[in-house]
Amino acid sequence: MSKTTEKQIAQLENEIQSSLEALKEASFIAATGSKSPADRLKKARSILEQKELLRLTRLELAEARKRLRSETEASAKAARIKRREQICAIVDEIDGYYASMETSLKTAGAQYAKIKEATAEILLLGRDAQDFDLSTFKSTQPMKSVYTNAVFSVAKHFGFEPKDYLESWPSDRKIDEGIERSLQSIRGARDTWRNPPELGTEDPIEFVEVSPEGKELENA
Repeated sequence: MSKTTEKQIAQLENEIQSSLEALKEASFIAATGSKSPADRLKKARSILEQKELLRLTRLELAEARKRLRSETEASAKAARIKRREQICAIVDEIDGYYASMETSLKTAGAQYAKIKEATAEILLLGRDAQDFDLSTFKSTQPMKSVYTNAVFSVAKHFGFEPKDYLESWPSDRKIDEGIERSLQSIRGARDTWRNPPELGTEDPIEFVEVSPEGKELENA
């Protein structure tokens, strides 16, 4: 917003107020203090000049106010554009976080597979191991314990709570689709701004609400 324009408007408003007061006083003097018709005519011409100047000042004020509105709107639009660009930058960061998390989870998945293999090897070796009670060991469901440990570890490090409980894991054929759908809305907040679709050629991006229970993954 231009401080110069605001200052100009205030100055013009003061000029108009002063002109109105001067015009009122001049009209009174012309009506009551004229010494002759010629003097009255001279004062009348002066009043007409003052009125014209007042009219021009009002026009200038109207233009200044119009310019201020335009500057204000431009400033507000620039601020809105900046916020939208910030949203896009944040989505870029989120994409990076997702990529990093995917890498970490892939590594964790490989470690999980190794734990399962090692546990299975214990069951195999336990069939003929000195002083090893295989039946008691089996009764603890060691393979299920591997899974349980993984689930609890994920809950611990991801901050999941009972209200976030997932009723079932998605099938292989739905995993990639579910991941893509879960990212659709947040990526759309960036991509529709950076690469807006041509009018009439594409449908608007549909923002998908992801439920805590993950039911949209199951019903996809």
